[in-house]
Amino acid sequence: MGEANLSRVWPDLAAGLVMGVLAVSISTAFAALVFSGGLGQSLSKGIGLMLVASIVVGILTAELSSLRGVVARLQDSAVAVLASIAAAIVSQMPASATEGEKFITVVVAIALSSLLTGALFLCLGQLRRGNLIRFIPYSVIGGFLAGSALLLTFGAISLLAGARISGYSIVFQMNQIGFWIRLVPGLLFAVLLLVVMRRRPHALVIPLFLMAGIFGVYIFLAATGTSVAKAAEQGWLLGASAVNVRGFMEVGIADLKQVNWALIGQQAGSLVFIAIASTVAILLNATGIELQTGQDVDLNRDLKAAGVANVVSGLTGGMVGYHSVSQTVLAYEMGARNRSIGLVLALLCGIVLLLGGQLLLYFPTFVLGGLLLFLGLSILVSWVYDAWFRMPVAEYLVMIVIMVAINVVGILQGIVIGFVLGVILFVVDYSRINVVRHSLSGNSFHSNVNRPLQHQELLRDQGDGLYILELQGFIFFGTAQKLLDLIRKRMNDHRSQPLRFLLLDFRLVNGVDSTALLGFQRITQLVKAQGITEVLTHLSTKLHREMNEVLTESSTSLRVFPDLDHGVEWCEDQIIGGVQENAPSAQQSSLMKQLQEALPPSAGFSPLSYFEERRAEKGEKIITQGTDPGGLYFIERGQVTVELNDSNGSVTRLRTMQTGTVVGELGFYLGRPATASVVANEPCKLYFLSSAKLKEMEKQSPEAAAAFHKFIIRMLSERLIDTNATLQALMS
Repeated sequence: MGEANLSRVWPDLAAGLVMGVLAVSISTAFAALVFSGGLGQSLSKGIGLMLVASIVVGILTAELSSLRGVVARLQDSAVAVLASIAAAIVSQMPASATEGEKFITVVVAIALSSLLTGALFLCLGQLRRGNLIRFIPYSVIGGFLAGSALLLTFGAISLLAGARISGYSIVFQMNQIGFWIRLVPGLLFAVLLLVVMRRRPHALVIPLFLMAGIFGVYIFLAATGTSVAKAAEQGWLLGASAVNVRGFMEVGIADLKQVNWALIGQQAGSLVFIAIASTVAILLNATGIELQTGQDVDLNRDLKAAGVANVVSGLTGGMVGYHSVSQTVLAYEMGARNRSIGLVLALLCGIVLLLGGQLLLYFPTFVLGGLLLFLGLSILVSWVYDAWFRMPVAEYLVMIVIMVAINVVGILQGIVIGFVLGVILFVVDYSRINVVRHSLSGNSFHSNVNRPLQHQELLRDQGDGLYILELQGFIFFGTAQKLLDLIRKRMNDHRSQPLRFLLLDFRLVNGVDSTALLGFQRITQLVKAQGITEVLTHLSTKLHREMNEVLTESSTSLRVFPDLDHGVEWCEDQIIGGVQENAPSAQQSSLMKQLQEALPPSAGFSPLSYFEERRAEKGEKIITQGTDPGGLYFIERGQVTVELNDSNGSVTRLRTMQTGTVVGELGFYLGRPATASVVANEPCKLYFLSSAKLKEMEKQSPEAAAAFHKFIIRMLSERLIDTNATLQALMS
């Protein structure tokens, strides 16, 4: 039993120790980046704050996350921005400002960023809005990450060189030998680590590199006879600057009166954006953890978990932290599956915090700078080099512009530029999407109304006067203008029949903006002036309300129907009625007369001898779904509807059959129960042919039976021709 318990505990203990080493290293490196330059004397207190933040974020996230074994750490994208904020605050502090005033102002700025981030996490998690990430342009996400990585890279170089380095000043530093002497060790460490991680990625590579770098420094010092004190004095070790890591505990609430709130207010935009960018990053990380570990992550629960952790971190003066993909995957590969990993990580950070400078005194600065440089370069390679092969050129260029702008004009300004470019790119790309999904005419697309052969032929001949446009997407002024141009082109097409009906179907339209409504008003005015009837179908309640002014102005020349089928049916009725205004359709469409004419003269009998005349009142079921129809029906006069009855009680119209059509023929020939019901829409006169009578016909007059089958085949073929024409129109 004890061995079994040990086998479960050991992976968590081992993983926790490795994560603890990484947490200490990253906390120290981040502190060295933020508390540098004018804050150099406060580095030890900064390290202490970062260690406390690592403890808080590590424990609370591991305990509250939906995933056992998750590892959370302070985040590099946030620290890059915080380093810029700290540098800006220190540079603008009055010359008389003390080190303590600078320190407390920067710490409050850091704390506010964590509190804002935590509050946003909690709000989104509580409202269950974890999927909001999908609405942020990919190029903006990539631009921020790449821009933050470049800031982090320059910050790492500054740490290695011992002076603030930017994109401008690095050019002037490159001709100084001292710059290269301090930079090369950390640069080699970062590049070698990056190459190994890209070619042979493994969970233990980074911890092993950290240990190798530390031991390598002391081997070099021993070989050259350089003392530890001299190495610390020359800046190769943290030395005395890291001794008092618990010095931050000397700062109390009374020190808040020293905060320069005006300078913090100037950084409000960057602080808010840290919260927004961190929200994007945590959701990306959580999704990455799902993919890498094969475990489901409850995004909303983990947002709340990280929210609590960041609020507590902010109250202690710590920075932003949340889930780490690489370290969680490392823990899983080491077999860790319990929440105790966060406790072990926190324990190691706590030991360093208690023992303070005695452990960090001998930490090589080039290893810290190299680790930061690796983090920055790895993100840059992913988003600048790898992204070139997976992103469209336009989106890639937007991302590069954001990255450069963040480092040239500022973080907030760079993001604003990126969003503006992203919106422009979206509008350009969206305007290329055809607002018309299908462009159809009445001679190829028909309603679900089975009409007699004469009417079918008439619609094929005259149907081109009906122009059907199935619209899609969100319609704004640009796409509405393209729609207007398309309609005008059809009106001026002299190769086609004159346009009588314009049908616009809105089933796939998500919405329209106010500028698009002006476009629809122009379309309505145009077709009205030409005597064309406009038909609108599938208008949602919202669209109907928004287009109310258009509908009111054109009430006499505009028709609205609930769906495309009924709209097309109405247009077909107008076409047929206009052509055959004075012809009684019942006489022209008599199937019995057509069948009599189709029979050979040698048949010598009337088909009425085999058919039974029947009557059906309005609403009467002629065929019931699921039963054997027993035969087929000729609709001599009247109209019926074929409808499907669902298990939930809803009824769907499949087809409407008019005078001169046949119904029930498929079940009749296949010998299967009816798959739908047939209901009379009005009083009907029907002729019924039973299976028994058909067999009698086949026995008594094979020639007449063959002519009858040929007659039915012709009717089915006409339907098939119409269906094929519709499919070709939809596919073109």
